[in-house]
Amino acid sequence: MRRKYDTAIRPIIMPIPRYISCIVITCTVLIGGCMAPLPKNVTEPVYPFKTDGCSASPDFNFVQCCVEHDKAYWRGGSCSERRAADRALKRCIADNDHATLSKVYHASVRFFGSPLWPTPWRWGFGWPYGMTYTDAEDCDDKENALTTQK
Repeated sequence: MRRKYDTAIRPIIMPIPRYISCIVITCTVLIGGCMAPLPKNVTEPVYPFKTDGCSASPDFNFVQCCVEHDKAYWRGGSCSERRAADRALKRCIADNDHATLSKVYHASVRFFGSPLWPTPWRWGFGWPYGMTYTDAEDCDDKENALTTQK
């Protein structure tokens, strides 16, 4: 027995595999306003600091660069603070004679370090998932458009 709504919804959903539809809907809900800004004027995040060096990457001779970067990501903060932390990581790796690798690591943290990813290395990982930048207004990148949509 067919339900009335099957014929109305089928042309929309059927061309797209169901798992992709589920992923798109989930991402839309997460990005569409469920994110809260990190609290301001709070000295320490709620979770204790932990690091694994250069997450899921070789540490080579610049593990201290990654630990300092992890400290900044643990604390979280504004969009410009994240950009500064990522640039400092890139500069530190390049100063340790890995100029090409510094560009690869920089591109990786810019993409995978977003507060939108539910990963243990995201921006503000010292706070519960669902928090984003302290001041989303100072973001001038594409990420701001995602975190401030209603």
